Amino acid sequence: MWLAERLRPLHLELIATALAALGAAALAGPAAAGPGQVAAQGVQPGGGQVAPQAGAQGVQPGGGQATQQAGAQQAGAAAAAGANQGGLIDRILLRVNGDAVLHSEFEVRFAASLATFAGQIPADELEAQLPDLRMSVLVGMVQSAALQQHAEDLGITANANDVDRAIARVRENQGLLDDELWRQALAENGMTEAEFRTELSRSIVMQRVMTEITRNVLVSEREAVAYYEQNIDEFTSPEQVLFGQIILVFRGADRAPIRERAEQALAELRAGGSLSAVGAKYAIPPNDQVLDPEAASWLSPNDLQPHVAATLAEMAPMSYSEIVEGPFGYSIVQLLDRRESTTLPYEEAAEQVKARLQDRKTSARMDDFFKELLRDAYIEVYAEEFEQLPAILQVENNGAPTGPSR
Repeated sequence: MWLAERLRPLHLELIATALAALGAAALAGPAAAGPGQVAAQGVQPGGGQVAPQAGAQGVQPGGGQATQQAGAQQAGAAAAAGANQGGLIDRILLRVNGDAVLHSEFEVRFAASLATFAGQIPADELEAQLPDLRMSVLVGMVQSAALQQHAEDLGITANANDVDRAIARVRENQGLLDDELWRQALAENGMTEAEFRTELSRSIVMQRVMTEITRNVLVSEREAVAYYEQNIDEFTSPEQVLFGQIILVFRGADRAPIRERAEQALAELRAGGSLSAVGAKYAIPPNDQVLDPEAASWLSPNDLQPHVAATLAEMAPMSYSEIVEGPFGYSIVQLLDRRESTTLPYEEAAEQVKARLQDRKTSARMDDFFKELLRDAYIEVYAEEFEQLPAILQVENNGAPTGPSR
């Protein structure tokens, strides 16, 4: 499915939410609670009060982009508020090598992801794919937890100076140098500065770990040239045309009156009339259409109706076609300009090619790393909704008591 494909390389999301996009990632939700915080809040596996359900509020069938985004933001705020209430008993969704992933944390992350996708696809399609989105978000959280644990094993940390410098970059990049604006931004995202610093520290650590993992991922010149030659279409811009059009739609079985109007319009065009003026004279709303040349945009012939594309292929710029009969009416087309197909030379495409290959090889390396890291992980799942998680992650220790514990 489309959404599942968009979310497949979740480790790339981890990379993106580290230093490269630190501000947005860190402001997306509160920091994860450590084992000590979990105990202090009285969390019991699979029990306790259920935090606000972000998913149900985020999407309504037939709702527009604003509705979806507002729902997602409300859900995120509700989940964040629940997580920050001192006396609230939260619920553990799962443990990764003994470290808990809380329901409230998950709902905040899910609401942020939902807001990202709201408006990109129709609401009913998004709603149908919510289970995939929720599972993908949790997979990302499991990967993040495992990566943090791996960093601890390697002794990779971030000190206060690292976090201070990162905060300075975030504030500069987000235009939040004013202290009051900065406090407002944190408050609007349901975070204190201490929570933000914790989240930021984890992002820095994640970035350092992934840099270490992918240090030897390189792209040779030979690989780049081979990719370019094998995927030349990716660097080729198709032919494009710029045109205007008058469409006189058929009405009933008798087409003679419509044909007569089309002939009169064509005669006036060839006598020097503009397509806009002639179209306004002969096109009868609401069925007939005039595609004004002043509002024209460049299009590929492959995206046009076959009879229009075939007509434009035979035309010279700034000329009018004969009357063209289509499936729904008569058309008169004016070709304004044409762009021929062009291929970007390798010398100009090389940087783009290498960056694309670097991303793919990095993705593959991280895929392998996470498979190895999670294969022997000790994952206990307490929510029925996510009982397939170990299978998705290809984890061998599905809550088995013999698994390792931290």
